Amino acid sequence: MAALKWMIVDGYNLGHKLGLKVSAENLEFVRSKVETLVLSYCLKLKSKATIVYDGKGILPHCELNSLLTIEFTPSGKSADNRIKELIDKKRGKGNALIVSSDSSIQQYAKLSGFKYVLSEQFIKEAEGITKEKKHKNLKSHSTLNPNQEKPSTVSQSDVANWLKLFNS
Repeated sequence: MAALKWMIVDGYNLGHKLGLKVSAENLEFVRSKVETLVLSYCLKLKSKATIVYDGKGILPHCELNSLLTIEFTPSGKSADNRIKELIDKKRGKGNALIVSSDSSIQQYAKLSGFKYVLSEQFIKEAEGITKEKKHKNLKSHSTLNPNQEKPSTVSQSDVANWLKLFNS
């Protein structure tokens, strides 16, 4: 996925596959975990992502930053339908990846010429990138010369804090 430019992520599907209970009481927690994981991935690969959640018309569309766009569906529209609309709008416009374990979304992506990955596979890859980044950071910090600049890195806790700050 080296040339990846853009992803569409089935938000609550990814949250569920992270092992989180997706319920009315903890939706904000689930979204925070999903957005932290996706943003870390985007930062590492210099890609952009749109995360789509079933919103039931309660929460508005919002954009967090230049890499991550969050969409909540209006009443009467499912996240699955919105993801399919986004696929239709982006068809033929470069490299894109659909992240969902929903078979209807996978089939639609495939028929539309898009690559897709199961949420479980995405989690493994995203967590692998994060661990790889932490390992490299530890190595680079131990070999830094005092006159060298610190490498520019972003930890998951930094991302989580930014999401809390900008989501409020």
